[in-house]
Amino acid sequence: MELFKGENKKTMDKNKIEIQRLTANLETIRQSRFQYQNMVFQYDKDVEYFTTLLQEISTKKVLLLSIIMEMTDTWADDYNDDVKRLYSEAKKSYKEAVDFFSELHKMATDKLNEAKIIQSNKKTLSQNSIEETQNDNLHQKSKIIFLEENREDLFNVLKNYFDEKEHSELKRILVNFENSKNKLTFNSNGNKLAHAIRLLIKNDIITGFNLTDASKWVFSNFLYLNKKQNKIIEFKIKTVEKTILDGVKCANPIIEIKNGKILKKDN
Repeated sequence: MELFKGENKKTMDKNKIEIQRLTANLETIRQSRFQYQNMVFQYDKDVEYFTTLLQEISTKKVLLLSIIMEMTDTWADDYNDDVKRLYSEAKKSYKEAVDFFSELHKMATDKLNEAKIIQSNKKTLSQNSIEETQNDNLHQKSKIIFLEENREDLFNVLKNYFDEKEHSELKRILVNFENSKNKLTFNSNGNKLAHAIRLLIKNDIITGFNLTDASKWVFSNFLYLNKKQNKIIEFKIKTVEKTILDGVKCANPIIEIKNGKILKKDN
């Protein structure tokens, strides 16, 4: 900083300019702190937010540094007490502001690291969830083994008990015993269908499909024709379980197994 000596007016003008400059610097420091004075980190923010915040804080610190670099503590006698007081105040405010922003920077850095960990954990959980779902689906689809030739033999028998418009859906759900979009109607007594599924499982034509799941599959995907009442009826899970789980006999089965082959049962 150039120090002016000489005439009194020049000294007065220089003091006036210096007071204006120091006052402006003090206001800049005050405004820099005021913007962040009441900031708290009790809310959940993402990595991008804290990264941006840290950039802002660093910019503020550079601004404060540029201000203090313009100052000097070498004063000539012709700088009056007001200038010296403002300089002392500015220097003190600068130090407090730097300490404030340093602490703020540390807090924001800690929160950024926490946000990165949370983000990483979310990605890991999400990826694990996707992989578990994929594995479950893979497991669900691969655990049931029903050879295509046997599936065709079963379909050729069952299709006689379903309306032609339901044949394609029936064929689809027999592949891995998936669920039908709409329940299909078995046009005969329901125990015949349940008995056929049990027979296939007990003779290892279908493997990996336990009797409990098979019962739920029949219950969830089919209706049947009650010939006595001549109306379409919902399966009852307990009734299905009696046939598939407990092995209640069927008076008129629709299939039989001979030499590992599915054959239409002649009644």
